[in-house]
Amino acid sequence: MILEVLAPFILTFVVELAILIFIGTDPRRTALHAFLINALTWPIATALLMSFPLTSVIALEGVELGLPIGLIVIEVGVILAEGVLISLLFEMSHGKSLVISGLANFLSVFIGIFAYPFSYPLWIVFF
Repeated sequence: MILEVLAPFILTFVVELAILIFIGTDPRRTALHAFLINALTWPIATALLMSFPLTSVIALEGVELGLPIGLIVIEVGVILAEGVLISLLFEMSHGKSLVISGLANFLSVFIGIFAYPFSYPLWIVFF
């Protein structure tokens, strides 16, 4: 039970650590910073994802297109928050930290969709 809850956090941490390790000078400090950043943002993002609908459905000529608006809004918030934290902890410009945060979060969401396919809605349904 605990592993089922922690597995997505561990996956997010590992993926984002793999990105952050390239900008850090001390691997242990980088791992600690990556853990702290994700320990702050991951529970909030997860609670929001469970509380709000992930998709908004638009019907176009017989095709229902479910756009992941909720997921996108939450991830933009996470990218901004983690970008600020990366900027502070790794002492770098906000622009560079936002790019790194965006890349790290894009990869963790992308990999998470494939690792946990039933946690994400099917975004295109033909009828």
